[in-house]
Amino acid sequence: MLKEEIPGHHTAIIVTMGLLLLMLVPSAPPAGSQDTVKIALGRLVSEDVLDRDGDGIYEYLLMNVELIVYVPGSYGLHGELGEDMRANAGPFDLGIGSHIIELRFPGGPISRSQMDGKVNLHVDAYSRDPEMETRSRDYMSVNEYSHTDFEPPSDGAGTEVSIVGDEIVLEGPLMEVRMNRTRPVLTFSYSGRASSISRASVSYLELAAFEDTNGNGILDADADTEKYHTDLEDVNWEIETDFSGGYNIVLYGILDLKLAGTGDTVGWARMTFSLSSEHMEVEPPSQKFDIDLDLWQPLDADFLGVRHVLKDETGKLSTEIASGEGGDGEYSITLKKEGKRPYGSYSWREDIMVGAGEADTPSRAASIVHPLEGGAEIWFVYPLQDDARLIHHDPTLSMDPNMPAVGGEERFLGNSPAVMLGGVALGILMVAATLVLREIRMRRRRKWESDSRKEVVRRI
Repeated sequence: MLKEEIPGHHTAIIVTMGLLLLMLVPSAPPAGSQDTVKIALGRLVSEDVLDRDGDGIYEYLLMNVELIVYVPGSYGLHGELGEDMRANAGPFDLGIGSHIIELRFPGGPISRSQMDGKVNLHVDAYSRDPEMETRSRDYMSVNEYSHTDFEPPSDGAGTEVSIVGDEIVLEGPLMEVRMNRTRPVLTFSYSGRASSISRASVSYLELAAFEDTNGNGILDADADTEKYHTDLEDVNWEIETDFSGGYNIVLYGILDLKLAGTGDTVGWARMTFSLSSEHMEVEPPSQKFDIDLDLWQPLDADFLGVRHVLKDETGKLSTEIASGEGGDGEYSITLKKEGKRPYGSYSWREDIMVGAGEADTPSRAASIVHPLEGGAEIWFVYPLQDDARLIHHDPTLSMDPNMPAVGGEERFLGNSPAVMLGGVALGILMVAATLVLREIRMRRRRKWESDSRKEVVRRI
């Protein structure tokens, strides 16, 4: 077989190809134990500002930091620009490679600071693995900033209000809350693309009044007698809204209290669910809502119970039920991914307000919680005592502040310099390979032609 030497310029091309291939391979972890070095902070950081309402004053300062991952895992960033100026991103499930992660610093704390000039950004990269050391790095901004350039998100800038089908939607930077306009159902999730992987609902289904048959002061559904009942799904619900200063959304219905066993109406009540805030901002990611009951006549009963169901709408989350220790009456039902990462929660205290003409007297409710697959069934049990006709309770919907990544690495790798460099390198590699193959074919052709001429001369 013919062996050909490759000219010097061909060697240079091949060496270049090799170097480009090495550029496509992730570099080795920095010095340290190969068992503990899983991530590193890159040298790349870019800056941006966000002016949502277009008034020339910024609501957020954005710092985009490069995180290099050597071992796949769940990692996040925590950044500080100074006292009270902090931002967190993650943890996110990340694979091997370079990821650009955004740290979003709210304008409120910046406007109250003495920031003037270039700023120092301190970043900690961390893992959910408690045994992994935190990686830290300091960056100096390229641009100069003044605290007078920033402001807290103004009313209407942080939350968008829309009507989608039968729902009024409040969408903030991190959390989305929906109230159904025709039945008492509240839905909550992360906002944006993450809503599809975190959506849960709370549906109020039934109101019932019970007599304390055994006299123990505790509702026992198996032993106590149900006297009145209303199916909340059969009530004609109406909604009122006011967005003149913040938001106030009120869903109300008139309930006919039916005698258990006969279906005869023996009384009436008004039930109200309301979402309200002085500012148009569902951030931090939590939203209290009010439940108010107004009994239009005294009831011959000892307890009034409201049955409702918390349900994971994604079919992929599990629940964890926790009640406060020491009888403080705090309950929380947390929705988790694969039994580990918390997404959102439905929580409440058993402290309520009751009264005859006004709900101004502190009292205590009771809670009965039954776990279900992907959710829970809950009873709020309110005592009917001292002619109490008004009852006020305020549960809370909330999301974990660390919004998850959506679509795996795609969210971060889209703008990654490493990926763009890899694309350029791959293009150069293909061109270099084409040139080498073309030159080899040309040399073979020239040798064949030379050998053919020699053979002709020999014959002559």
